[in-house]
Amino acid sequence: MHGQDSISAEDTAVVAAILHRWTPAALHGGEIGGIPVGSREIAAAVHYALASLQVAGFEEGQPELPESIKELAHAVVEEGRQLAGPASLEEPVLTLPRPAPRGEAPESGSADRLGAVTSASGSPLVGLEWTATISGPAVWTTTGAAEASGRTVSGGESRSFRVTGEGEIRVSLTVSGLPATSFLVHEHPVYQDLFSAGPETEAE
Repeated sequence: MHGQDSISAEDTAVVAAILHRWTPAALHGGEIGGIPVGSREIAAAVHYALASLQVAGFEEGQPELPESIKELAHAVVEEGRQLAGPASLEEPVLTLPRPAPRGEAPESGSADRLGAVTSASGSPLVGLEWTATISGPAVWTTTGAAEASGRTVSGGESRSFRVTGEGEIRVSLTVSGLPATSFLVHEHPVYQDLFSAGPETEAE
């Protein structure tokens, strides 16, 4: 593939997500649509998917390509559209305890929807690392510290915290490893250009 002039602005994030998601799988094998696929098949499907986004009518000009590869390529594009950013991260929902009477142990509160992050299409992005940091007089019950971490799940998760004193309590959240939203084109004057994903992104 030469150049990127025909890739629309809307599909730029889709291409970046495809490269982010399947470049390692093209070397070692992986899954497409939940189906285990070998590295050669993935590489062919990704190449076909990227070309179909770049060149109008590309599919009609590839009658010799096996239908199995075309089907995998369609699945790659569909999953790329589901993963494509920019991502949106929900604010944690805090449930704060009422102040404990003097002489009694402080109550616990909770933070809900930790790591609830979605792609531009609204699809949940799961399996990514999140870090939640408390500012104020409280510590997470699981760690006994101001910081806790986990992996994103659909809708986020809940964690409890223990209040250690008086004052305002806030929780900040960061999710790392989100799909790239840009890509690079390494042009070659004779052979095919090489596409690579841009840097991973974060949401906070």
